Amino acid sequence: MRPLFRAAGHDFFSPTYTGLGERAHLSNQEVDLTTHINDVAAVLEFEDLKDVTLIGHSYGGMVATGVADKARRRIGRIVYLDAFAPKDGESLFDLVGPQAARKHARQGDGRRWRLARAPPCPCRPTPRPRI
Repeated sequence: MRPLFRAAGHDFFSPTYTGLGERAHLSNQEVDLTTHINDVAAVLEFEDLKDVTLIGHSYGGMVATGVADKARRRIGRIVYLDAFAPKDGESLFDLVGPQAARKHARQGDGRRWRLARAPPCPCRPTPRPRI
């Protein structure tokens, strides 16, 4: 996607969540949704990005919703692409049930992400940024 967006004249950032990809070595039992929200919010702050179109895909919808709440002055719009779109106070458990949440939490190396029922997504989607 990055080359397509850049060819159209847009900057494109795709931060990697703590514990995944090239940051897999940082995986531990404390990594959770809040960690991933902070990962993305830190990029927005560090790069001083404003009027951002935030795209959330799959689990990234949970992250995008939390980022929109945490850094709302930097977000112009959110696009949910086949993504979870939680309401205020909803967790992944609430959206898919505990069995599916556990299945999605398994990492490629067999370790599991922390799946505490609380805290729920720290999001307040009302008012939602324009889509």
